[in-house]
Amino acid sequence: MVSIPRCCSVLVLVLASLIAVGPRILADAEITLHAGGRFGGEADAGTIRVDALDAGPAFGLSYHHRLREQGWLWGAWSAQRTEFDTPGLLPDRASIDLDVHYLHAGTSYRPQGRGRTQGFVMFGLGLTWVDPRPSEFDTGLGGSLLIGGGFRVAIRPAVAFRLDARGYATFTDTELKGRCGDSACSIDFAGSGPFQVDVLAGVSFAF
Repeated sequence: MVSIPRCCSVLVLVLASLIAVGPRILADAEITLHAGGRFGGEADAGTIRVDALDAGPAFGLSYHHRLREQGWLWGAWSAQRTEFDTPGLLPDRASIDLDVHYLHAGTSYRPQGRGRTQGFVMFGLGLTWVDPRPSEFDTGLGGSLLIGGGFRVAIRPAVAFRLDARGYATFTDTELKGRCGDSACSIDFAGSGPFQVDVLAGVSFAF
């Protein structure tokens, strides 16, 4: 699992912010809780060969606000705990754990479908936040983009099932500086090697 205290603090902060702004921003809007898996991504430790990031579970939260009949404004956060092998980089361990967070905002197009099912496409810009373990390495922050799509199936008037596929590309290097034994070193995280991809199932609640 992703580091629980830190990720829960993000979730609580987002939910508290939505409650604080009152019913105006929640009108004609949806909040979705997501869970699924994340795949892909690479890291580079200079001359030392580093494997691709391990696939693992991911979860998140998204907010969608209708701008017009088929256009939506959205914000989304998702997180994953992963790791990659670093043979020879650290004297006392063969791998490094990472919490990889994405925070994005953008627009989506959701045409009116037949019956209860609606497809959608989405695009957004935002941030990649990488939090490594061990603690000898600092956290890293970089810019990234999101492209995705999926479908939504209404279960009840205010509840729907949602399936998202999202591709993330980190277009600025996210450098993790730390110590490798007795010397300083750094690792560059880059989701732009292959994309990182989320496949997420979720439950949406409409207001």
